[in-house]
Amino acid sequence: GVTDASLSPPPMLDWLDYLPDTGSMAGSWWPCMRQMYTEGEMCTAEGRGRPRQVELRVACSPDKKWHMLVREPEFCKYIMVLYHPLLCSVPAYKPVPRTAASGSQAAAPNTT
Repeated sequence: GVTDASLSPPPMLDWLDYLPDTGSMAGSWWPCMRQMYTEGEMCTAEGRGRPRQVELRVACSPDKKWHMLVREPEFCKYIMVLYHPLLCSVPAYKPVPRTAASGSQAAAPNTT
């Protein structure tokens, strides 16, 4: 594995990526891995067209189960969040309590 301490910390999930009905997620920042997929099938509607794009975000599961959340923040641009329990065993991807991350609950470290 990568152990270089000079690497920047992973990005954090946006609050819109949090699982519904999982209030326990709100007390922490959730680090994630990100992968972009571009140049997908053409997406057309209302006279507009562009290739589909998906940003995959993989994060530690808050309840040790697999979950998937998909949203479309922009026309034909999707964000898919995969919550995987094994990622919780990697120290850099464990949830960070909001008060420990920055000394306050207002500022997010390296959010997406």
